[in-house]
Amino acid sequence: MHIPYFYEPDCFNLNRKARLSNAAVHRIFGLVEKMMPQSFSAKAVNPSNCEKEIVNSLLKKIYSVNENIDWSQTLAEASYVVFDTETTGFQPAKDKIIEIGCVIIENGCIRNEKTFVELVNPKRPIPGPASHITGITDGMVAEKRTLPEVLHDFMQFTENRVLVAHSASFDMAFLNREVGRLAPMRIYNPVIDTHMLARYLLPEMEDHSLNGLARLFDIEIKGRHTALGDSLMTAELFLKLLELLKQYRILDLHDLVHYLQVQKSIFNP
Repeated sequence: MHIPYFYEPDCFNLNRKARLSNAAVHRIFGLVEKMMPQSFSAKAVNPSNCEKEIVNSLLKKIYSVNENIDWSQTLAEASYVVFDTETTGFQPAKDKIIEIGCVIIENGCIRNEKTFVELVNPKRPIPGPASHITGITDGMVAEKRTLPEVLHDFMQFTENRVLVAHSASFDMAFLNREVGRLAPMRIYNPVIDTHMLARYLLPEMEDHSLNGLARLFDIEIKGRHTALGDSLMTAELFLKLLELLKQYRILDLHDLVHYLQVQKSIFNP
């Protein structure tokens, strides 16, 4: 499904051209940021439904990431946060996140003890189909925190790690839309999309869904359509794809950027 708020689907910044809730403001901000990168200070724009301190802290965390990404690190040494979101529907313009889950990969190992998962109060009823798929009901989120509050802790957990998700454009569109509602910013972490990566590495496959790739690599399908369950499956898949990248002598983030750009030009001339 095409997400109208996105996109350049590459590792360098999958979210780089995300169009936020106020596209005109975002374009102006982008020009100002490019001309005067040191003069911008992250400030919240009319935050609602959560404390101003939390929102300002969130935005400062997001902005600081841009200066702390180490693009020279190898793929084997890089630290990743593999994440997933569950939502009320498929349209970022009107639907909301109801759960975020993620797990850290360090030194080529999934750190099962380093996970983050939290339900989110969308401040609106959850449609029946979404509840049926995710198992999340209105009662389960009624007393939970709103997305800006949860995002604060998510970004604190993520820090300057590389983000990984399956069909990452979907999840990033939701996250960046919420960030864009608070201020003319986006999440700056590099993002790797395992769906797109699998399409390029395994072009002979017809099914690049998470289920299809799990079956190919003998990954147990468990906890499907829960944020943490899908994150753990995606983490196992990502490690398999890293092994394939190694065979292509794609060893660091710069190599991966170049590879994805070349493949994109081949698949979408």
